[in-house]
Amino acid sequence: MPAIPAAALAWWEKTVEYAFLQQACRKWGVNFLAPLGVITLQAGDEPPRQTSPALHSGAYKWLLIEFRKDKAALEAEKERFYDYGVSLNVIEDMERAGELQSHFHRVVYGKQNAQGRLCLGSAPYWPTPLAQRGSKAAFLENGVGLPAFINYVEILMPMKKPGECGAASAIVFGIHRHDRTCFCMTLDEFFRQVRLLASPVELEPEPELELEPEPEPEPEPEPGSEPPQTPASAEAAPEPAAQTMT
Repeated sequence: MPAIPAAALAWWEKTVEYAFLQQACRKWGVNFLAPLGVITLQAGDEPPRQTSPALHSGAYKWLLIEFRKDKAALEAEKERFYDYGVSLNVIEDMERAGELQSHFHRVVYGKQNAQGRLCLGSAPYWPTPLAQRGSKAAFLENGVGLPAFINYVEILMPMKKPGECGAASAIVFGIHRHDRTCFCMTLDEFFRQVRLLASPVELEPEPELELEPEPEPEPEPEPGSEPPQTPASAEAAPEPAAQTMT
């Protein structure tokens, strides 16, 4: 990332986010793609369904990133929880039990380097021993598979106060492990896509067949009785007229 001279040094949270995206493209070669949900027309679909190759592919690794102005802003994260101490203990206990991973939840913040210029710092969101040990020096290598990602976020979100879960501001990165293509979206958008893909396709009900009622069988004649004669059969047929012989 191009360094910013100390004389012009002033930044905000959005400055950090913009600097991160620049670094991801220029330094790491990340190629940002279209939104996660892509409208595609599949055979028999009316209307088209939203599908996402990224959500079905194990080649993508997922990161949850929160941008903060500086490292001092991390202390304010504790106020976002109902009880930060209890939440930290739960995360740490579940990590030790192998029930979740949290090292892919990262905080990216701005700081000054030795020359007094703006650069970026990163740390695990949770200061647990396993998160620290699981962190890799190469930032993009900290991603995890989709099941582990969803499992963690579904545990995290109920721990935070309403409006503090960061679903609209936390950024989800899905990065292809080989070609560095990347999907980028808010956590809100990510779960909207997950719900869409998990929803069954609604099919129109098939029309009910209208069956004609079967005719009632005629009663069988009793033994020894003759069938009733209709008026037409009761009358004697007229004899044919005699032909005249010539």
